[in-house]
Amino acid sequence: MLTMKPPENAYKKQTKILKEIVQRKGRATDLFGIEHLVVMVLCAWLMLMPAMFVRWYWGRKGYFSRKIAVEVYAIAKPAVLGGLLLWARSYPLLSIAVAVFFLLDLYSYLLGLVLLRTFYTKPASATRSLVMLGVNFVESVLAFAVLFGATSSVAPAGTQVADLTSGALIYFSLVTAATVGYGDLVPIGPAGRFITIVEIASSLAFISVFVSSFVGNLGTRSGGETKSHPGNEAAQQGVAPDDRPRTAARG
Repeated sequence: MLTMKPPENAYKKQTKILKEIVQRKGRATDLFGIEHLVVMVLCAWLMLMPAMFVRWYWGRKGYFSRKIAVEVYAIAKPAVLGGLLLWARSYPLLSIAVAVFFLLDLYSYLLGLVLLRTFYTKPASATRSLVMLGVNFVESVLAFAVLFGATSSVAPAGTQVADLTSGALIYFSLVTAATVGYGDLVPIGPAGRFITIVEIASSLAFISVFVSSFVGNLGTRSGGETKSHPGNEAAQQGVAPDDRPRTAARG
């Protein structure tokens, strides 16, 4: 008969990793100086993200409940941003706050994907990791579209009238993320130029993580155990995966 080990408490798991980093023991012995500081702060910051709570709460109900909850959380964020985009100009402060928070959540995860990969287990499914990164990319495009809409900082070329539809804002955000820039829509004012710069830089970072994860194969083997990035639960935004299902024969 097969039995499944329940997932480890997400907060306890991350706390163990943080303690290891702070004390520079085990897998953290090579960390030094600014690298040590950045990794330590990032690990602590990820514990404040909502994904950690999702993992902890639903992990109490079992591995598959947690896995489904993580995917729902990943899909819910782009859905919220899509709805918010319709009201971005009516509620600019709320829209900006939600979009910025989601972007911090997302790009904290991406940093963790690279900087904390030594402490995370190998992804259970490369295909699932790819799909979840696609969802993350949609989230990023929508979040920046909300920022452009809330700040009224995009207009057709040659005008200063920032009265674009949601579809036009998504189009401009996607074109900016792809660093294409057709010139039919342009950012206006300091806010528009600043958001554009941030999105281009963020998109380049996203592409580098994607290439590193799936082409460069960040996974390494150390001491006979495979270590890799937490791509099996990419939607968790950088929180270390606990345990994948493990089976043991009885009788």
